[in-house]
Amino acid sequence: MDQNHIANQFGQQRLDGIWRMIYRHLKLILGVTAAVIVGTFMVVNQLDPRYKSRAEIVLTSLDMRVRADSVELESYELTRTLIETEIDILRSREFAAEVALALDLFENEAFAGAQNPANPQSTSVIRNRVIDNTLSTYNVLRQGESLAIEIISTAEDPQLAADIANTVAETFILRLQQRRQQGLSSSISFLKDRVNELGDELTRDELQMAAFILEENLADESVPGRLRSELARLNSQKDVHEINGASSEEVNKIADQIAVVEQALRSRTGSEIALLRMERALELLRIRYQTTIEKLNDFETQQQFLGQAVQQVSVAHAPTSAFWPNTKVAVAVSAIVGFSLAFVIALLMEGSNTRIVNETQIEQQTDLTNLGFLPDTVMDSDTDGQQELLRFIRDQGRSPYVEALRSVLTMWFNTNDDGSIVMVTSGVPGEGKTVVAVSLALVAGTDGMRVLLLDMDNHRCRASKTLGLNGAAPVEIEDALSGAVQPSQIYVDGERVPGVSSISLNLRPKISRKQLMQQLGEYGRMLRNQYDLVLVDTPPTLVIDDTIRLGPLVDGTFLVVRWGQTTEKILKDAIEKLRMSNIKISGTIMNGVNMRKQRQYGYGAYTYHYSDEPGKSS
Repeated sequence: MDQNHIANQFGQQRLDGIWRMIYRHLKLILGVTAAVIVGTFMVVNQLDPRYKSRAEIVLTSLDMRVRADSVELESYELTRTLIETEIDILRSREFAAEVALALDLFENEAFAGAQNPANPQSTSVIRNRVIDNTLSTYNVLRQGESLAIEIISTAEDPQLAADIANTVAETFILRLQQRRQQGLSSSISFLKDRVNELGDELTRDELQMAAFILEENLADESVPGRLRSELARLNSQKDVHEINGASSEEVNKIADQIAVVEQALRSRTGSEIALLRMERALELLRIRYQTTIEKLNDFETQQQFLGQAVQQVSVAHAPTSAFWPNTKVAVAVSAIVGFSLAFVIALLMEGSNTRIVNETQIEQQTDLTNLGFLPDTVMDSDTDGQQELLRFIRDQGRSPYVEALRSVLTMWFNTNDDGSIVMVTSGVPGEGKTVVAVSLALVAGTDGMRVLLLDMDNHRCRASKTLGLNGAAPVEIEDALSGAVQPSQIYVDGERVPGVSSISLNLRPKISRKQLMQQLGEYGRMLRNQYDLVLVDTPPTLVIDDTIRLGPLVDGTFLVVRWGQTTEKILKDAIEKLRMSNIKISGTIMNGVNMRKQRQYGYGAYTYHYSDEPGKSS
């Protein structure tokens, strides 16, 4: 078998187990689910209706701003970070305060709360409450990378819901427009100041240049020519004097004149160069001045045609019907919640319930094989009905109960060729071990076996009473070994049951434990030669220690488990006690199975009190 098949089979088993659990607790699940639905319906009908309204705004993909470094308008693309920042602004307390102020929500008692004149609250407390309530009335959503932002508002008043959504959109649009307008106005103001500064600087430089021209007599452009002509004349005159041998005094006088003219010419040239530099600086200042004026004109023009960075494309309207409470949705959700809660309760009950209802529990807890399931025959072994069980087995030889007993016997003889003495016991009273022992004896006798039923329950002698041997007292084992006391025959309505006899032995004789063990061993060997099957009915294992004395006598043990009553702990404790006494456990028999309620099991209780009480089955 491959792993996939095993996995599928395991999954199917788990699914079947869940369905069986639901079926077992169907009344609980339906009750809890119905209670949750009814409770939800009652609560929903008490809730005040709330209305929802939507508005939508769309950001432009490009926006305009002024560069701080160059004082120039530029367009830029909106990024995810910028859009998320704008959404955070919409969710901010400062923005919510603007919305509340625009709608006069600070005066709305539903938002501000009722005031106690005896204990008035501070303005800051009221303001914070209004802002908190305003923030709780609207939500801002954006789908993916869309530039559209949806504003959803809720309120008990439909018109107020629409007003809140529209006011949020309008406030955001106005706030963003004012921010852009303020940025542009700030730049215009800066440019105007700059134009004035540059104008003043230009005027000042022009005046300085004019004064320089007057001071240096730069307006007369003929001065340099005259100076050069005078310098040429003086140089010629000097040359003539030197050729004619004029005196040194005359030559030096002319040289001094030449030096004066040259100095005047150099001074004139320096003034002209300085003037040229002043003219260039003044020209640059004029260019800067003109450029600033042009920027100012551009900004002033842009201010008149500044577009919107965001537009409201969907206007909220007052809804005509409340979105909550939605009775249908609430009931559907409550049904799911109720079923889930009931399912969890059922799981907890299943986890806390350790009563045995199937053979899987037996195998997991003890590693033992369950030999059979005995249907609940509603048979009792009390005095008034002592013959009823015998008649049932005699007359209903093909009933499910008898067939199940016959199946147990078949499994025993198929696996135990040399064993014919079987002890039938249980963990505690009330599990039906005596009825099972008597029934097995009668079925085996009906099938032609030689059967002896040993009643070793000296406290209650329930097996003897069930077989109609009410006056039979427990006999000593020495008498049974010697043949002084013979087993009694069994009769039903005066007719002898063939092959079945019974005797009650005293398990607590006045001899040593070692002698008792020896006598039990001898008695067992004798019985194996005389009978095909010997069934030993004992007290419950966990109540009285008589059961663990029978090790030398028996070849195996049937441990009776009451369906839906015996717990896993009782079963494990009984098995542990028997195994510690070296008593072989052949398997379990699940008794009292309700065939019509196999998928459901009830809850019972057990008692450790054990006495001869009429009306109680052992």
